[in-house]
Amino acid sequence: MRKEMLMEAEILELYGGLCREAARCELHALRAVKDGRSELVPLFKSLALSLSMQANRFMMQIRGVVSGSEETLQEVYAEIVPASLEAYEQLAVRAQQLGSRALAGGFTQSAGVQRKNISLYRQVKKDGQASEYHVCNFCGFVARNAAPENCPICSASRKRFIQVPSG
Repeated sequence: MRKEMLMEAEILELYGGLCREAARCELHALRAVKDGRSELVPLFKSLALSLSMQANRFMMQIRGVVSGSEETLQEVYAEIVPASLEAYEQLAVRAQQLGSRALAGGFTQSAGVQRKNISLYRQVKKDGQASEYHVCNFCGFVARNAAPENCPICSASRKRFIQVPSG
């Protein structure tokens, strides 16, 4: 294995860890609110932002191995999305076997999101039009052009959708 490939794998592992810890800090901020420790909320949110920035900084170091937009689009929808769909489906079965209905439901919803993402890709590829996107802040469903009244995956209301800034 070339040194560059080894370093890329290490950076990707670091990136994953930093993203995980940033998400944990966001959860700690939510817990601080629940515990009435409002003075800790900005600290945890700052740590989350710091970790995210660090993750992005190191991810940019491997930007030379990022393909062009068309190749990346093909990779995302031919490999990454189907792989995560399969992983979610397997995890849903495993969680069900363990009796964890909440996890099984979450994995099943995430699999549904990935199925919709594949459909979204086909729509965009077919018409090639620029669009506005809205993402459900609960399950991650992506709506094209307008947020629906209710999320087709988790039933969240329209107000739970976040409009993705263009450019």
